[in-house]
Amino acid sequence: MQMKTEKPEPRADHGIRLQVIGSIFACSLLVASVTAKRLSWDAAPVFVATAVILSSLWAMYVKINARSAAARARQFEKRGSEIARINIEDAKTMAYTLLADAERFRSVNASEPYRDPLNVMPRQLSEFFSRYARVAAVFGDAVLDRDLVARSASNDRFIRIGTDVADCELAILPKQEAIYEVDDGPASEFRIYPSVYHLIISLDQDYN
Repeated sequence: MQMKTEKPEPRADHGIRLQVIGSIFACSLLVASVTAKRLSWDAAPVFVATAVILSSLWAMYVKINARSAAARARQFEKRGSEIARINIEDAKTMAYTLLADAERFRSVNASEPYRDPLNVMPRQLSEFFSRYARVAAVFGDAVLDRDLVARSASNDRFIRIGTDVADCELAILPKQEAIYEVDDGPASEFRIYPSVYHLIISLDQDYN
């Protein structure tokens, strides 16, 4: 199973553009007024030249930033594919090693075996929750907690097993090992991990 990368969503792009345009206008006006000593039509060429230069610099920054973001996305996707190819036993060993490191994860050991109230847990995840009652990433917002197991608030096809940043839930489909990052978006865009152990490895790779 391949881990799917999240589709980036623009956030407040329109507002940022307006702010940039306003800043370019204000800076150009200031430079023109200082250069011409006063605001008049004589300052118009300086105003236009300054606006063109600042706009060009901004366009260059946007282009470089877009290339950098694309490179990071490719690297992220490549790393995700490499993690997804790890077999389950090796992934389990790697995950348990990471979970033993208090600088990476905060883990609360379970005091008793996990009892599945909804009868939905797959074998590997049930084993995980019998070992850990709660796991939280030191870096990031991801939390796995057997007390959080319930129907997903975002998509009732899924069973919540934890939470992540903002309104994102970590969830499974009943009796399936794959972990999904579930939100209000379409299910086809959910990021997927082959198992809870692959999720742990990926969470560590994201920040270390």
